[in-house]
Amino acid sequence: MTATSDNPEVTISISQPEGNEKEGTVKFDYRGAVKTHKVRFN
Repeated sequence: MTATSDNPEVTISISQPEGNEKEGTVKFDYRGAVKTHKVRFN
């Protein structure tokens, strides 16, 4: 899983699913405001 932003002030952190997990998480941090997106794989 990858994520990008065209804004250099956005910090992105990714939690890849491991083993039998079917959900990963992508967090976008812009000046302290964090948006979290869960990505579910089937």
